Amino acid sequence: MASYEATVPSVRTQQDTFDYLSRFSNTEDWDPSAERGRDLQDGGPVGVGSRFELDFKIGPRTTELRYEVTEYDSPRKVRLFCDAGLFTSDDTIEVAADGKGSKVTYTAIIKLKGPLGLLDPIMQLGFNRAGKQAANGLRETLTRQ
Repeated sequence: MASYEATVPSVRTQQDTFDYLSRFSNTEDWDPSAERGRDLQDGGPVGVGSRFELDFKIGPRTTELRYEVTEYDSPRKVRLFCDAGLFTSDDTIEVAADGKGSKVTYTAIIKLKGPLGLLDPIMQLGFNRAGKQAANGLRETLTRQ
C-alpha cells in the first residue's frame, strides 16, 4: 500500500473549496499528472454515486481511471474510490473552515493487487514524488485569488 497525505490552505470559503474539489474532474486543474477530467453524470449535482473519469500520466503511459464518490458530507468530506484492475485508489478530501478561508487535507491510498503488493516500497517512492507535485499544484490553485 502506498499513501500520501497533504494539508494545504485555501483562500476560498469551506463551501466553495468543497464544491470545487468534490467535482473530481477539476483535478486536471491542479494535479500535473492528470491530463484530462470528465464528469460522467452530465454536470448534475455531486453526491454519493457520482462518477468521474480522469486520464493520468503514469510513467510513460496515460491511463484512464474511473472514480466514484462513496462518501459525501458537504461541505466537510468527500471520498472517492477507483478500481483500476491492478490497483485500487481511495482518495479522501476533507475541508475545514479556517479564518476567512479554509484548510484542505487530502489523503490518497493506492493498493496494488495480489503479488504486485510486493512492489509497494517502490510504488511509495514514486507516489511521494507525484503527491508532492499534486499538493503543490493544489496549494497554488487554492491560494490564487
